[in-house]
Amino acid sequence: MKAIESVQLSEGGQCFFRYVLTGEPLPDVQWFKGSIHIEPAGFNMMVNNPDGSGFFSIVSVKQEHSGIYTCKCSMELRPPVFVKRLEGTTVWKRGSTARLQCTVKGSPELHTTWFFNNSELSSGGRYAASFKDGVATLEINNVTLSDSGSYSCEVLNESGCESCSTKVTVKEPPSFIKDAPSIEAVRGSVAVLDCEIAGSAPFEVTWKKNKKRLSSDKKYRVVSQGSLTSLEIHTFESADAGEYECVVSNEVGSVTSNSVVKQKG
Repeated sequence: MKAIESVQLSEGGQCFFRYVLTGEPLPDVQWFKGSIHIEPAGFNMMVNNPDGSGFFSIVSVKQEHSGIYTCKCSMELRPPVFVKRLEGTTVWKRGSTARLQCTVKGSPELHTTWFFNNSELSSGGRYAASFKDGVATLEINNVTLSDSGSYSCEVLNESGCESCSTKVTVKEPPSFIKDAPSIEAVRGSVAVLDCEIAGSAPFEVTWKKNKKRLSSDKKYRVVSQGSLTSLEIHTFESADAGEYECVVSNEVGSVTSNSVVKQKG
């Protein structure tokens, strides 16, 4: 609030004390003459605008109006409240840059602190914490499996404290330890394509022939157990030759192994 300037007026003149306030929410305004609170009356005008501007005016100045006038501003402190909380559970990809964000409102000044498994985190190294325009952000670079756990954001001001948390699971995207081989199969035999997978289970495994998804039936049998998956092609014939794919997915990634199956002889 800018300082209010003193004025000297002749009797009968109109006196204006103007002000501009800032704050969220805007403060309440009270006027005093000396120690006496001034109530709205016929000899004065009090105007408080939504943009924070306003004035106090004495309509027709008299000698008895001489004195020291004071404008007092007060604001009720609001405790922090989360407008957008952290998700209850979160999954991160190993090796990625992860970000947690929540939005909070309340009376300034708001102070934020991040915790991992109840231990305070500080900015530096792989961690970067910020708070701007009501948004609290935590970034973690090069996420590792050991970053799995509970994360919480605590927001504090003079009126109270509030926190929210999320449970984070870091997962490794799938990869092939052993790719599906290209093979030649004898007519009438059982041709087998098999792969070995690494990464964080559970996996979704899909086998395709010439881009068309295959399901277990009399011709094909899909077997997946742990890190191993295989496709059995029963009673192999020339129509079974072609390009085959094994597609493995989990929550954080997908990988494909390609192979070519030919008829032998």
